[in-house]
Amino acid sequence: MYCPNCGKENDDDAKFCEECGSLMHEEDNAKILGSDFSMDFVEPLKASKHSSGKFIKIAVLIVVCIGIGVGGAFFVSKDFKKGEKEEIVKKKTNIVENKNVVKAISEGQQTEKENSNSENSSQITKSDSGSKLPNTNNDTMDLSACKNPNNYQYITSSDGSFRFGYPKSLFNESRRDDNNNHYLLSFKKDNETKIKADYSVTEATGDSLTIAQNYIDDCINENHLTITYRYPQTDMSKAVKADGSATMIAMGYSDSAKKKWQYHLVKNDGSRTYVMKIAYEDPEYTNPHKTINYVVDCMYRACSFSNTTYQLRTFDQFQKDLMGTKK
Repeated sequence: MYCPNCGKENDDDAKFCEECGSLMHEEDNAKILGSDFSMDFVEPLKASKHSSGKFIKIAVLIVVCIGIGVGGAFFVSKDFKKGEKEEIVKKKTNIVENKNVVKAISEGQQTEKENSNSENSSQITKSDSGSKLPNTNNDTMDLSACKNPNNYQYITSSDGSFRFGYPKSLFNESRRDDNNNHYLLSFKKDNETKIKADYSVTEATGDSLTIAQNYIDDCINENHLTITYRYPQTDMSKAVKADGSATMIAMGYSDSAKKKWQYHLVKNDGSRTYVMKIAYEDPEYTNPHKTINYVVDCMYRACSFSNTTYQLRTFDQFQKDLMGTKK
């Protein structure tokens, strides 16, 4: 039996076409649809040979539409998420950039502060090294503090050729000339100098003993010194050391009251002359163990070109005429 709708051959007893699903007998179709429906109305509803293809196309179209809808939703969602992500990244970037700006400003301010501190530090260092020596701003001459050998300041010349020391509590003025290795210290009160120390080195080529002796003689004559101590006293050859250098000392007063004293230490090594000169007031010259004499003794021992082999001694050792500890 052939299907009246699509023409597909079916079994004789088949009620429905296995190809299109239509009833094999038109009267059965009418029974199913009802007596009120005429075949003229039902006819357009009957499937044609191409109806299955149409159904497939419609189904594909529906699937495509659904796919487009889902895909569109996916891409919209994706774009939204992408935009949201980009917005988040943008915000994070702005935060990072703002942090970097703040950090840069902070670091810039810190650098500026550090540079300012560095400049101030350099100025202080330059001022100290260019004009002043440390611990030379005392209001008074505290001689009692000078009795402690640990309370002495040490300075090395700019060229490293000599070293000297002085009490930290004694001077209120100083001047240093590193270019010429010349250093001055003093304590002045009411425009009157109570003590002054002068350290220097100058070029002087020749016989070391002759240069040293000439310096001492010139100081004695120029300052009208009455010598109370001189080394060497008679045999000048004792001034010459094993390395060929010559060192001499002279001490004396320049006034009739014996209150203005000078101490001269000179050394020549054949090419340079090193000098330490201390001028000071001594109100009681009859006491050889007074504090000011101890100060001069310590400054002599702290001077590298004095050639002494002893360290600074204590005030008690000085008063007892004990030599103290060797270097």
